Amino acid sequence: MPLNLTVMILNAVASRNQDLDPAVRQALRLLALGALTVLIGNSISVYYLTALGENPPVSWADAFYLSDSFLMLAALLSFPLARRIRVERWKFVLDAAMVLVGGAVVIWYYTIRPTTAAGATAGNGIVLTVLAFAYPLANLLLLLGIATVMLRGPLDGNRLAFHLLVIGITVGIVADLTFDLVLLQTGERSAA
Repeated sequence: MPLNLTVMILNAVASRNQDLDPAVRQALRLLALGALTVLIGNSISVYYLTALGENPPVSWADAFYLSDSFLMLAALLSFPLARRIRVERWKFVLDAAMVLVGGAVVIWYYTIRPTTAAGATAGNGIVLTVLAFAYPLANLLLLLGIATVMLRGPLDGNRLAFHLLVIGITVGIVADLTFDLVLLQTGERSAA
């Protein structure tokens, strides 16, 4: 939780830098808001564990965790990106489609398929079923956002910082999917 707070503060402070493009400042505000939603989600989870002594499979924390993915996607797409000429647009669309299909296959194979095969959502209600698929699909949308910004490239001169941000988001996607897979293999998700 201290890291969530630190990320939120750093993005919020950076978003006030008047030397940055207004679109970059907007993206940084969205990233700060995303870090805040994760902090709130973590606080809710800690409350359930410490004060109530339970670990429910579905809680209000899920809404905050999922909103972070959409805020990150909005932030990625807020960065000023290079424009493409008409011929390059088709190349971009095809490249993005390949990344999307490839990512969907990986997410399906390692997350969604094992979840359904284990019956992890059977008998646990519609909300748990929706959440079991919402997290991988949110990660897939983030992957599409990453493909979009990497294929178009940033206009801003802070390319190193931008690439480090994209690498961090990619590592977060891999960590999310790995976490889901570990939960499934240990049986904690199906027991929930």
